[in-house]
Amino acid sequence: MNDIERFRAAEERLWAETVGVRPFERMVPLPGLDIQVRVLESGGGPPLLFVHGGPNAASTWAPLVAHLAGFRCILVDRPGCGLSEAPRKRVTSVRDFASGLVAALVESLDVTLEGVVASSFGSYAVLAHALTDPDHGMPAVHFGCPALVPGSRLPIAFLLRSLPGLGRVLLHLEEPTMATALETFRRIGHGASIDSGRVPEVGIEWYATLMACTRTRQNDFALFGRARPRDRVTAGDLKRIAARTSFFWGTNDVFGGRTVAESVTRLIPDARLELIEGAGHLPWIDAPSRAGRHVRAFLGG
Repeated sequence: MNDIERFRAAEERLWAETVGVRPFERMVPLPGLDIQVRVLESGGGPPLLFVHGGPNAASTWAPLVAHLAGFRCILVDRPGCGLSEAPRKRVTSVRDFASGLVAALVESLDVTLEGVVASSFGSYAVLAHALTDPDHGMPAVHFGCPALVPGSRLPIAFLLRSLPGLGRVLLHLEEPTMATALETFRRIGHGASIDSGRVPEVGIEWYATLMACTRTRQNDFALFGRARPRDRVTAGDLKRIAARTSFFWGTNDVFGGRTVAESVTRLIPDARLELIEGAGHLPWIDAPSRAGRHVRAFLGG
């Protein structure tokens, strides 16, 4: 079994145990980026676009999709992640790349989206798109701290891995295994859920296989290493967000906890916030049914 077959097998187990059905898979060309990205679809009803953070891939959302019956969940492997192609051109502006990605997805999917669900770098991309094209900003549910917003921070372990040269050495030395995957989940605030058995082992196994069998972490850390101060979303930017916005945010999010959550929410006009005590950076993993209720309450269905 080669690496891609191993990854697909782990992904199939994740969906079988968390959702109970396999998603439909297709490759979608992105205009302007000259690449194809893999899109997974599950369910029927009002369509929602899901944009993950990193390093990660589309199937990270499977525990949440299990609680979103009645929606057409459209999950994308971001460029360079999972089984999507990596960008062919060097990214010179992370903000322009992120905004352009969302615009390209909206154009290529050719559906009228009910809203977008995003996390971390995916949330940053959605916010950047809403600022670039305010007339077409979609209602958005953001899970956890978006990247590059006021008050957010990059823990030292992630900062070192995004540095050119040193990052490649560290990634080479850190062999992806179940143990290192568990350590990553603890590092981003999910230790309590792991210890209580709320994070299914099949999810950790899928993540470890994603890291071992694809170039997701190498590609994403290279992208993050290109971010510059000019790429950040400022307080003034957030005040200009016109799209309906809601946050589902864990208090143990190492990229920005309660204080950052409340500050960011106050800056965006009419934004809503649901804080989850003890949850980490990917809070739908800690509380999937509650996360599903949040999406339903905000986006309908």
